[in-house]
Amino acid sequence: MKKFSLSPEAPRPEAAGDAGPTYPDYPVQQLIRGRQHAFQLAFAREAMARLGDAAQALIYEPSYKGLRILGRNEPVLMGPADAIRAQYGAAAEIEPVRVRYQWGPVVREPVMSVIVRAPARFAIAVREDLLRRGAESVDVASHAAEFTAQARATQAELLGYAPWLRDLTGGEAELDIGLSHYASLHQDPGPGPEAA
Repeated sequence: MKKFSLSPEAPRPEAAGDAGPTYPDYPVQQLIRGRQHAFQLAFAREAMARLGDAAQALIYEPSYKGLRILGRNEPVLMGPADAIRAQYGAAAEIEPVRVRYQWGPVVREPVMSVIVRAPARFAIAVREDLLRRGAESVDVASHAAEFTAQARATQAELLGYAPWLRDLTGGEAELDIGLSHYASLHQDPGPGPEAA
């Protein structure tokens, strides 16, 4: 179990030198800053102490930008963000979750394996939403009063999926998301994605 890394944030793709650990098994991240702290590294260390040990699906990285939290999937980032929000209130600035790409001659993006289990009445809506998000090979198996949907989709298309599913099903769905692999990116990820 990795608690945290004291290494600086991974450099931008154009930076030279040793990139340090990149944690490719953690395809999403969230940055949290202290609005009332002059030094974000001090805030990051204070916030880490308040959060305690990172769960196995998380890595805490203090940096000069704030506390960077890496996650194996987007839903695991909700716990630390909620805890920081509860402890710091408006004094904490919590950035949106960001996808972490692999930089190189070809930029690669994380593709996630998704499994949804829910009451059968939600099967069509879940399947259609996964297809709308660009999921490939959406398999739906119906059982007595429930269904299981399995698919793969890019992490970028799955951002916000867990709250959407919770809202759709009233919390009756079970969601399992994990990294499947990295695939070549067919479009520009935009400014500022971090290296995985």
